[in-house]
Amino acid sequence: MLKLESAVRPGVIFVVPLLVSAAAWAVPGESTFLRGFSQRTQFTAGGLIILVAWYCLCFIVFSTGMKVGRSVTPLKLISSLESTSRYEVTFLRILTILATVGVAYSLFLAQQQGSILAALAQNSGNDLSEPLKDGAGLATTRYTTVIAAPFAIALWLRKRSPLGVAVWNVALLFTSSLFSSRMSLVMAVVLFGFLYSHDNPGARIKLSRVAGAGLVVFCLLGVLNFFRNAKYYVVYGVDNPLLMNCYQILSYLGAPFQVSEGVAGSIFQGTFPDRGDFVRSLQILIPTFFQDKNAGSVIGSDSLYANQVDVAGNLTTNSAFADMYNTVGTWGLLWSLIAVLVAGMIYGHCKQYKSGMVLGAGLALYLLAEYWRIFLFNQGIVVYLFLIIFISAFVSVWATSARLEYETHSQPRRKSVLLRR
Repeated sequence: MLKLESAVRPGVIFVVPLLVSAAAWAVPGESTFLRGFSQRTQFTAGGLIILVAWYCLCFIVFSTGMKVGRSVTPLKLISSLESTSRYEVTFLRILTILATVGVAYSLFLAQQQGSILAALAQNSGNDLSEPLKDGAGLATTRYTTVIAAPFAIALWLRKRSPLGVAVWNVALLFTSSLFSSRMSLVMAVVLFGFLYSHDNPGARIKLSRVAGAGLVVFCLLGVLNFFRNAKYYVVYGVDNPLLMNCYQILSYLGAPFQVSEGVAGSIFQGTFPDRGDFVRSLQILIPTFFQDKNAGSVIGSDSLYANQVDVAGNLTTNSAFADMYNTVGTWGLLWSLIAVLVAGMIYGHCKQYKSGMVLGAGLALYLLAEYWRIFLFNQGIVVYLFLIIFISAFVSVWATSARLEYETHSQPRRKSVLLRR
């Protein structure tokens, strides 16, 4: 039996992906197109020391932020109403409406490129996302599915919301994943695990169920991978959907360790140029929708890593540590700790709530879980999700308070009318 609360602690969520990445990298086999690298990076003690020291520093900063966040008392305006059914339902309705509009509009844009069913049937689902890459817009609201689906399931389990609403939000999440990031599913799973453990602190789960859930996620990712990338793998001699998914996962998991160890080793040897600047490196704290992508200022835009590491050019989430050092150097790494500190503060504060706002803690936890491969703290989508969570919380408070006040004032009037009669 595994205590769920222990499994979703920040320390576990932070360390396990790092170890899994190293394990995937260690699986024998090299191929630029199937494994993400044709030559395995040389493992060095110096590189390992740098990585361990950096990741320890990041976690210390996040933990410090947690303590600061916990010291801030929850807002009475929210905490006084959030445990009521009306507040939770209103919160979920807001998320569901945004998710529905976003997915519907995304489907409309994708349809302009051609038949969606035909694209999926031809295993070229990646083409559907082309019209969605023009920046922020109405289609951005499709990412609301990432928080709406797990929250809807959590409310259904609490018997606060119908099963149909949960099924609808899960369907929206899966639809969005067909032409957006497949990792939306993983993100939603992490958020749900956090929500469930938050609602049931003493919950324990059998390891067999954990394995079963892992198998389900593996199969879902396999289906999405087949519809999106089957043509790619067939070109390189892989026509088995199971092998396609295995190669996809090994490439996705192993490349970050390949890059981070290679970059760290080069830094230790003094062969990797430090491109940082005290002022310019501050861009690491600027949301990506304010950055000039054409100028190559977005973290991870340069995948060459000063020719120090062998990695496939189509892989773009190759280690937050390596991408930041590659683009903004040592100063960028140091500035990024401010974002990590803020995320820790959000986690520590939002975890004190019972519903709705607690999604903020789950989202901050997910940012920490993804740090092994990508720096998400300044991503526009993340900023959007945090804003939606906070705005939905206050709108739900306003709507719930207004409704309760209306009922309070209308009840005496009804009694007076009955007395007159």
